[in-house]
Amino acid sequence: MAWPRVDYHTHICESTVDAMLASAVEKGVREYGISEHIFMLHEGQPIFPLIPEEGIPFSRAQYVDTCRERSRMSKISIRLGLEVDYVPGTEARVADVLAGVEWDYLIGSIHEIDGIDLFEHPPADADEGKRLWRRYYELSIAAIESSAFDVLSHPVRNMVRNPYVPEDIDDLLSVLAESAARNGVALELNGEDTRRWPKMVTALAKASGGAGCAVSLGSDAHKPESVAQSLQAASLIAAEAGVPGVVSFQRRDRRILAFD
Repeated sequence: MAWPRVDYHTHICESTVDAMLASAVEKGVREYGISEHIFMLHEGQPIFPLIPEEGIPFSRAQYVDTCRERSRMSKISIRLGLEVDYVPGTEARVADVLAGVEWDYLIGSIHEIDGIDLFEHPPADADEGKRLWRRYYELSIAAIESSAFDVLSHPVRNMVRNPYVPEDIDDLLSVLAESAARNGVALELNGEDTRRWPKMVTALAKASGGAGCAVSLGSDAHKPESVAQSLQAASLIAAEAGVPGVVSFQRRDRRILAFD
């Protein structure tokens, strides 16, 4: 089975936009989404002081103008996105950063749980770990129901430091997928997660298929060599799980690409 040749989750702050695009062309990507972190914009970083910068920051204007210019010049279709952290209480300030730009799509992300950076905090024990997993999905559903986002990124990324997966994880993922389907938000099958935790991504795909929820494909590439990583495998997992298709966006308008 051929994957739909889209990669909607990539970053440019640790490389260059031209190097990332060259890799996408080489790997046969047809639709390439640039979705830098909001905290890598000068305007967004003060909103999320808990999260460290990952590369060279830039202004919103620099980011938007660079992406739009490359879109006019590129051999492939480029979509302008942004990966936006969902932290309750920051909504108004985030809206100010987003306002006035014709985004093609917006990705909602959970990187912190009630002041805890999930990339830095290993739970002390199973009880804390399972509590954090449940809170992770409470926040994920809140992000979905906020109507602010087109995609929820890496919905199993809590695995990065928290091995205490609850026994009812399939039920938690089903509730997540049902909320996403009801609100027209795609759940991301993330290439990095597919590479590291294929069983969790398979469970997510099964929940998505059961709920009739479309998915987004994104490599989460920060370097050229990672563009499109594991997206063929993620597509196969999704198709086998009965997922209805993969999302494509332009100016926040969504269409569904079927699996070949």
